[in-house]
Amino acid sequence: MPVRGDVVLPKRLDAAVQAAAYFVVSEAAVRKHVGNIFAKLDLPGGTDRRVSTVLVYLRGS
Repeated sequence: MPVRGDVVLPKRLDAAVQAAAYFVVSEAAVRKHVGNIFAKLDLPGGTDRRVSTVLVYLRGS
């Protein structure tokens, strides 16, 4: 269900839910696109994807 831009979301909501509400797309669509971005970064397995992404960014590779 789309959410209007003037609706204030609780801070505890998952980031994907917040993004989905802001851009008026489904949570599943946001999760799929985020997953695709992480897949393209070719991060090492067994690590936290967010931490690995920051490290890749900081190293400039």
